[in-house]
Amino acid sequence: MFQNRWVTGLDQDTSAIWHRLEPAFRLASRFLTEDYCLLWFSHLTFGERTYRTSPSPGTWVQTTSYSVSAPAIAQVKVNLQELGEVITFMFSPRASTCEVYGVTYLHKSMMPWFKSYRPQDWPTTHEKYRSPRYRHARPSISMNADFQKYFKNNYSTSILAEQYRAWFSFAATIVHEIGHAYEFWLHNAQYGDEPFCSRYDKNAELGFSWETSVIGRITNPMNNLIHDGIKQLFSIKVEEYTTSSERERAFRILNIYTGAPYAPINPTAHGQRAWPLLGPGQFRGKEFFFANDGREDVKFVARIQAIPLEWVVNWFQEAEWSNRRRLWERESCHTTPPIGESFTIMYERYGSGAQVQRQLNLNIAADAHIYQQQWAQGSI
Repeated sequence: MFQNRWVTGLDQDTSAIWHRLEPAFRLASRFLTEDYCLLWFSHLTFGERTYRTSPSPGTWVQTTSYSVSAPAIAQVKVNLQELGEVITFMFSPRASTCEVYGVTYLHKSMMPWFKSYRPQDWPTTHEKYRSPRYRHARPSISMNADFQKYFKNNYSTSILAEQYRAWFSFAATIVHEIGHAYEFWLHNAQYGDEPFCSRYDKNAELGFSWETSVIGRITNPMNNLIHDGIKQLFSIKVEEYTTSSERERAFRILNIYTGAPYAPINPTAHGQRAWPLLGPGQFRGKEFFFANDGREDVKFVARIQAIPLEWVVNWFQEAEWSNRRRLWERESCHTTPPIGESFTIMYERYGSGAQVQRQLNLNIAADAHIYQQQWAQGSI
């Protein structure tokens, strides 16, 4: 899939940076070949599709006994192989205004820059896929130009940690988009026709569903920057609320009450009169987290956790994959690796106000003192 389906022509330097992208492609291939990682695709393929009316109307996918079976996984591999013979990949042209990390189109002709490329710039498709049996969509994926800019211009001067984060982010993004492309290919779907992967999803967003199911979290580079090297990756989880009881539930879901204690950060200590009022649009994954991401006055709490480099590197280690495979086989299910202890803040937006709290480290004397004060005041 990744070797022969790349567009050439305007602003396409894939062949020149291929050797730098190879670790990312190997990880993406892992995601698309490991049996337990394919359970998400099998669920999408063979799950029972049922219409629901709330919380948002639409079709959701219910797990069936067959969708977790070995024959189902085998068929998913066939489906992905066939998709890999018709899909196309490219980097968005430098002049484009694409702001997302990747985007999937039903067909290459739907790309805004389609006419900037010659017929010979597009990979060819085997004649058999023109038969009535394969009247499917022909999805095309465009990766953000900043990925190419990094691997072409800044990779050689990056430290190894930044390279690992870039490989991981590229692999996660391209398989996120393949999740969309798979639904297009399999069901000849149209935009807006994606199903909810579970009855609890707030919006039908297959890419973020894949990320949370297989990776375990939605990741975001610091300051959303890719081209200059990813200095830090963060895990972001957000919960909406409207009532005080829903707020308490949101804190429990995000493990803020049950984990280490938190303490408010004074904005004036950071040169601000008040913390900025962030809306849903400031969070990657807003489509997955918010039932109505158009509301800027929504109340929510976000848990933002720094991802340790070890967690990123482990995705590229053969020994780690062997350990995970044994765990999945022993448990007969796919589980995602925890981040462990790392720097975490909590951002809460409540109408016209906001607060930021940081996780206390009780091994530090100053933090232990803050915790003792909270305990004495009965605030914990």
